[in-house]
Amino acid sequence: MFAPLRRATALLAALLATVAFGTAGAQPPPAGPSPTTNPSTPAPAAPAPAPAATPNPASPAPTAEQDAAIASIVSLRKAGRFGEAFAAARALSTAAPGLARGWHELGTLYALHGQLEDAATAYGRAVALDPNLHAARFSLAEVQRADGRHRAAVEHYRALLAAPGLGVAARRGEAICLLALGDRDAARVSLTALRDLDPSDEAGQWAQERLAAMERESAGGADVAELDAQAEAHFRAGRYRAAADAADFACREAPSAGRCYRLAVCQLALRDYLAAVGALRAALRVDPGHLPSLSAWPTALRKLRGEGSGGVRVSLAQPAPSEAIRLAVDALLTGDLLLAERIAGRALAGGAASAVLHVVRAESRLRRGDTRRARVDFQAALRRRPKLQLARDGLLACDLADGRLANVRTALRLPSPPRPPEGVVLPAGYDANADLAAWERWRRNGLDHRLRSLDDAGLRPYPPFVPPASIDVESLRPATPDA
Repeated sequence: MFAPLRRATALLAALLATVAFGTAGAQPPPAGPSPTTNPSTPAPAAPAPAPAATPNPASPAPTAEQDAAIASIVSLRKAGRFGEAFAAARALSTAAPGLARGWHELGTLYALHGQLEDAATAYGRAVALDPNLHAARFSLAEVQRADGRHRAAVEHYRALLAAPGLGVAARRGEAICLLALGDRDAARVSLTALRDLDPSDEAGQWAQERLAAMERESAGGADVAELDAQAEAHFRAGRYRAAADAADFACREAPSAGRCYRLAVCQLALRDYLAAVGALRAALRVDPGHLPSLSAWPTALRKLRGEGSGGVRVSLAQPAPSEAIRLAVDALLTGDLLLAERIAGRALAGGAASAVLHVVRAESRLRRGDTRRARVDFQAALRRRPKLQLARDGLLACDLADGRLANVRTALRLPSPPRPPEGVVLPAGYDANADLAAWERWRRNGLDHRLRSLDDAGLRPYPPFVPPASIDVESLRPATPDA
């Protein structure tokens, strides 16, 4: 129905911007980084969680030290330092298990990593400790909605209908869940109430469109094929909200991995990243091997967490690395080269067919100086995966270690080192091959980064290599005396 995977991937890269999660309607200000506005796409939804309401008088007030700890967690999260934020949030929840705001922050970190079950548990603890902490309750409802737990989400949305600043968002969330549950009568009541709150508002117009669509459907005016066509036409025209609505109805009428994926693409275009993660999870529940959904996971996860650097092993529904790969990679990353080589070698001898294991063993040998056997493994990896750039770069690193500098420069398209003018001595410590040394550092760090991404697909891509500026030898030429 939509464009092929290559076009979809390019579209995702063009459309996505910074972190946001929540419904696509009017919502309270974000607790995390503010989304940037791209003039070529619709204005993004303001993300949850909402500002906290007055704390429950029955719950203990946070101490000054706990307030400082929460502020530190928020700052770390906004800075994308998720590993440190997780450690601080877990420590706070252990030291102060009765502090609702601490559980709320831990839930937000889980949600930003796509771990919806863990997020719901943490938000649930926060709500149980302080039922008046509206930020936690709204975030809990959003997570449950994204995870397909619509019945539970409805109850929390209804509890927020009278909350200051949350009535519209809660009513819209309630309507979406009721539509997903197939309770059309209750959904019609909720949509009517949302429309009547402010008919000229975006949420009111959305409710009116949904009411009109329900009337057409009840009269037999729309079928799944027509909904698919509507979703595609709206998407191509840039009407992403209308496209998401049509795709959502089509998914409920005839669920399939392809329809759930197309709904996720629409949600990504709307910057409703949490809903997009939920749609991708639904697609992979239908078909665990659905390639477009697996390919969209890292993109959705990076956008959900605001292009951060990652903090935990996220629970993605995608093929996990084998235990042998995990152990070999861990040994290589911790510098235990002999152990990494032995684990990879034992797995390969046992019949494992893995280009990753060949790369790990090759890299372990290369870092120990055994370039001859490293070449054998890099070449074996290329036979299994001819386009594996990690293996190609590994062979160049072997050439570099063996002193074949001209080969490496030619392959990397790096110019030869400039020769100084006649009679000029270069400064002490000048390295004519500093660019090759910089490339080797970049290659090693990039390989380590790629291996870490086997556990955390949300790691942002490693930056490309930029050669360092070389010395301007012409500037060393003595000035010609004036005639």
